[in-house]
Amino acid sequence: MENKVVLAAALMIFLIAASPGFGTPLFFHQTDTLHLSKQFLGNLGLVGAAFGLLGASCYHRACQRLSVRRLLVASVIIHALGTLFYLAYRSPATALAITALDGVTQTLAILPVYDLAARGTPRGSEALGYSVMMSVWNLTNSLSDWVGSTLFTRYGLTFHHLVWLNAGTTALVLLAVPFLPEALLQRRDGEKE
Repeated sequence: MENKVVLAAALMIFLIAASPGFGTPLFFHQTDTLHLSKQFLGNLGLVGAAFGLLGASCYHRACQRLSVRRLLVASVIIHALGTLFYLAYRSPATALAITALDGVTQTLAILPVYDLAARGTPRGSEALGYSVMMSVWNLTNSLSDWVGSTLFTRYGLTFHHLVWLNAGTTALVLLAVPFLPEALLQRRDGEKE
């Protein structure tokens, strides 16, 4: 069962991250449209990371109260809705606020999947389970940005079109949750296996 859980978690990471990305189009929106400085872009990275820690703290509290199933569903919904805030990305102030929100929602989107993988990884193979998750995350994020950039440059989709597309395809991940192993989805943090 453990191998199936690790593969299911890897598939969930793939599905969450596989939405056509808008990282590169966002960079052009930040620099060409909003004329944000390099220093400001660096500051945005710091803000996103700091608020990612806040998201991790929120997840720690939530996973003690909610089952993994509820956490997965909530995280996908929060991530999809959080993505829509990029539609208001029009000034340095909104850039800061949206980057902070994205730090939280990105963290909340991926931690339940990592939690699922950790619970399903056979004892003694934790490093392998983690490396599979990180490899899938890194590969899929790069693929996602490539697809989004291709849609942006070759097919003329705007930054805002890609935001809508990303949020919609992220929400579709909810269709995969019922197919995950039931035994792990009902447990909360601290419950015996």
